[in-house]
Amino acid sequence: MKIAAIGLGVILFVLSFGLAVHYNQNALNFRADLERERYARLVAEENGERVSGQIRQLETELAKIQKKMAGAQKSLDQSQLANADLQARLEEEAAIRESLEKKMKDLEGALADALKPKEAVTVTEAGAI
Repeated sequence: MKIAAIGLGVILFVLSFGLAVHYNQNALNFRADLERERYARLVAEENGERVSGQIRQLETELAKIQKKMAGAQKSLDQSQLANADLQARLEEEAAIRESLEKKMKDLEGALADALKPKEAVTVTEAGAI
């Protein structure tokens, strides 16, 4: 009986030792998983902060670019208005020039007619007419 009790004690001891080793392995694996998860969260948080910083920087650059574009658009609009005004003036000047050239041709024609030698008209012929 003593031998059976010692055998049973040894078996219980071996089983207890095996369970202790098994649960220790599980605890170590759980701790390693926990450390990996903490590291992954830390890396993700750092990446998130870095990306947030980049987003803020890009938003600032976008605001600057939009401000420059607004200035360029305003300048472009002013240039287009000036061009339209100049085009209208040019068309007006072209119309005036054309009118003046027509008047000049009419006056040249009238002057040429005035300078043509007139045929001598006698009084008798004038009376016969």
